[in-house]
Amino acid sequence: MLRRKTDLLERLRVPKPCSADWDSMSGNDRVRFCEHCRLSVNDLSRMTRKEATRLVANSGGRLCVRYVQLPGGGVLTADAAPALYHIARRASRLAAGAAAAAISFGASVAAQTQSPSGRQSASGVEINVAARAAGRDALEPSGATLAGAVTDPLQARVAGTSVTLSNTQTGETRTASSNDEGEYAFSNVPPGTYTLRFAAAGFRDYEAANVSVQGGGQGRVDATLQIGEITGGVMVMVAEPSEPLVKAAFKDDLAEVEKLLARGADANVLDRGIDSTALAQAVAHANLKMVKALLDAGADINAEDRAGRTALMTLDEDATPDLVRALLDAGAEVKVRDDDGNSALAHAAARSTAEVVRRLLDAGAKINMRNDEGRTALMLAAEVGELENARALVAAGADYNLKDDEGKTALDFARGGEYEEVTALLVAHGAVEGDKPKTEAEEEEEDEEP
Repeated sequence: MLRRKTDLLERLRVPKPCSADWDSMSGNDRVRFCEHCRLSVNDLSRMTRKEATRLVANSGGRLCVRYVQLPGGGVLTADAAPALYHIARRASRLAAGAAAAAISFGASVAAQTQSPSGRQSASGVEINVAARAAGRDALEPSGATLAGAVTDPLQARVAGTSVTLSNTQTGETRTASSNDEGEYAFSNVPPGTYTLRFAAAGFRDYEAANVSVQGGGQGRVDATLQIGEITGGVMVMVAEPSEPLVKAAFKDDLAEVEKLLARGADANVLDRGIDSTALAQAVAHANLKMVKALLDAGADINAEDRAGRTALMTLDEDATPDLVRALLDAGAEVKVRDDDGNSALAHAAARSTAEVVRRLLDAGAKINMRNDEGRTALMLAAEVGELENARALVAAGADYNLKDDEGKTALDFARGGEYEEVTALLVAHGAVEGDKPKTEAEEEEEDEEP
């Protein structure tokens, strides 16, 4: 996934969450008034990304907000929720079935509750683990295997979840971590009553209490983690530019930009606080008049930030054909790459429009250029489900069967994200899947070969 470091919503910081209850505030779904701090609280996740960004940009760096936080950071907004959610999850969805012995759950397992701390929980889980074979020797150890899968609300597997198993009688605890497929396992679990606790970055903690293991064999407890949410008002702090010209562009204030330029401000100054130039901010706002004012004042069209990104790489879904034309006419270089090896075409394929993609191609962008992970623009478009961008790239002759450094093709990325329309487009053009990852049995067989 490609993210701009200049994106305000990626740089929100919460110094101290507020305990005020959102439901007790007066107002609507987007903004409510907090009697505790006498401030308005805005729900960023009820806004479009552009609305939320503008609100934060005009806040002066201090704002009370409520928002849903994506795993790994970032804000889930109303317009981009499905796409961002697919981007945020990396583990592939697998079949939910598992070979388990006789397992019965108490009726209360479906009743998830939220504790005062915000932790999700399920209580009254009973697991009767039967023996693996009817003729099992009664003197064999009675320890069970307790395993399961950790998923998000869309049933995508969550890797890297910390799972703690605690015996409620003895106090003994053991820990495990879910693998890349979201699976965890504890072996040789003695009979008893246990509590399972699940914790993963970007999600609320989940607890399964009163898990009763009653014999040897195999048992299963799956957990569905809810996306982390700030449920009340929080004061967030956003780093603002310290350079006056960049700050004016950051706030999309054309009049102030023009005034500062008239007074001799350096059009190429780089604000180190947000690692951006005024030109990059103007392009991010799709403000053509501001872009032209900065270019007329001598702004370097190919100036790079510390990650090697140029203004041309900040084009997003708001970019107009006139804006792209102005940048290209000013000498924007389409073949340069940032520190991750991504070109302007790669950035545009993942987050801009098909019109921008086509204009970059017409300007000489290399359609099959790979980034440092071996990924092409088509792969990046397929990874986030950008159908029109993928269609434009395929029509322009993109090689849809190239493989990245992990052996994946564009079709693999489309199927991994469950983007059916992109998948259908690629299949219709004869696209194939890449190298299948080896199973454990295949890897063991290779190891055993002389």
